[in-house]
Amino acid sequence: MAIPLGIQIAATGLSMLSSLQQGKALKREAAFNRDQYKQQAMQQEIAGLERANIRTQQYRTAESANQSFQAFLNRDTSDMSLRSFMNRQKEIAFSDISAIESGALQEASQSRTLGQMESFKGQTAIRTSYLNAASSLASGIYRYHIYK
Repeated sequence: MAIPLGIQIAATGLSMLSSLQQGKALKREAAFNRDQYKQQAMQQEIAGLERANIRTQQYRTAESANQSFQAFLNRDTSDMSLRSFMNRQKEIAFSDISAIESGALQEASQSRTLGQMESFKGQTAIRTSYLNAASSLASGIYRYHIYK
């Protein structure tokens, strides 16, 4: 009777250990994924700022070129049509910049949310592994009483 009992104890122990190790592995994987999403969010914010800076520089370059061209044409800089044109170009540029920044923040926010979801998955995995280990123990005890 000692050999079947030993086998039953070993099998129960292995089942519990396997459940706990699986939960720990899933938790580590979720933590890694969460960190990846955090890094991705930071990179998306940085990329958005870079795109916004590029658009700002494009606007400034175009504004400078327009002013130079108007001076070359000997056009009065107080001309209403010229001011209207320049103001409209400014509105378009800043609207573009705002859209770029907003889009980057939305992407970063989505990545952060996915990272939080990964944290939850890791917590759930470890809880599940504890429950599975407890279930293995209970099954082992039940089988012991049946075989005894």
